[in-house]
Amino acid sequence: MQSNWETQQDAIVALYRQPISNWPKPTIDDGVQWKEFKSLPKLDSSYFSLMERPDVKLGKFLFFDPILSGSNQISCSSCHNPQTSWADHSSVPIGHDHLEGTRNTPSLLNVYARKELFWNGRAESLEEQALGPIEAHNEMSMDVTKLIPKLKAIKKYNKLFIDAFGDENYSIPELLKALGGFPAHTH
Repeated sequence: MQSNWETQQDAIVALYRQPISNWPKPTIDDGVQWKEFKSLPKLDSSYFSLMERPDVKLGKFLFFDPILSGSNQISCSSCHNPQTSWADHSSVPIGHDHLEGTRNTPSLLNVYARKELFWNGRAESLEEQALGPIEAHNEMSMDVTKLIPKLKAIKKYNKLFIDAFGDENYSIPELLKALGGFPAHTH
């Protein structure tokens, strides 16, 4: 014998198995302007052309490349994983030498709209923020004086930097601009 709850549940399921036009109208609180959900707008081709912009393309390579870490094992995406909403779903991240961080990894969703970054708001731009995790001993632990020579030893990166910035004498500001440009333009 079914309980009252199970009978109600079966009735609701049967109701919503009907065509949408037969579904009950929603109960809306006074003062709320309600609209039915509709399909998301189609992505225009400008998004895809944006992803091919040389600085964004370079930023994407850098974001996913563990070469930015001292151990060559940790990338920005190790903590800001696109498969977990650009965060890591951990209480605290695990970085260089398996050291634990002190705060969880914030998502990069809509990061372009933020006026302050880091948990305490100490950075005002993605470019300013990007250097922090690269240098932090418990995150990527990279000696930044060695980072540009490390990148310049790779022909593909030299070409990407020249394509993005028009100069083979790139340095940390160009690296940070490319890194900051990738998440700002992708989500």
